[in-house]
Amino acid sequence: MAVVILENATNGFRGGVGVEMTYSDDRTGFRWWELGVATTRVEALEKWGFVEWKPDGIYAGKASKQLIVKRDELEGGGR
Repeated sequence: MAVVILENATNGFRGGVGVEMTYSDDRTGFRWWELGVATTRVEALEKWGFVEWKPDGIYAGKASKQLIVKRDELEGGGR
């Protein structure tokens, strides 16, 4: 599961993605990756409001197709 979360920031909205992880020893955990800052909610939704799992990783945004997390990083348990 991956979720995008927006938080109020001084200059707009800070975005991040959280991913629920299951490790090889059956432990589970939650990893967080910062996405950046958007000036408005509309901009934030355009940038990160759509999350898609692809063979090489997790992407955000329909237009930008910003790669958030590479597959090898997910399989390695994150950063």
